Amino acid sequence: MYDDHMTSKKHRKNEVQKDTVGAWVCQACDLVLSSQSEWVKHLCGRRHHEKLKEWSVRLFPTTHPTTEQEIDLLDDSHYEEIEDE
Repeated sequence: MYDDHMTSKKHRKNEVQKDTVGAWVCQACDLVLSSQSEWVKHLCGRRHHEKLKEWSVRLFPTTHPTTEQEIDLLDDSHYEEIEDE
């Protein structure tokens, strides 16, 4: 039981928070970086951008139709295409 607690995600997260004083923390990726140069590299990375998209969808769910099936169910009279002039 003790070993399960020590390896649990909640416990590891609490331990990381204790060690993050003066560190760079990315909450979206659940990552702690020790220097500004690592931070900058991380922010430019592909994995960070993917995690950021997932995180934002979880925090701010969309109310717009997102699949083709949902779009097909919409009544066309509510939407009007605007042509660029």
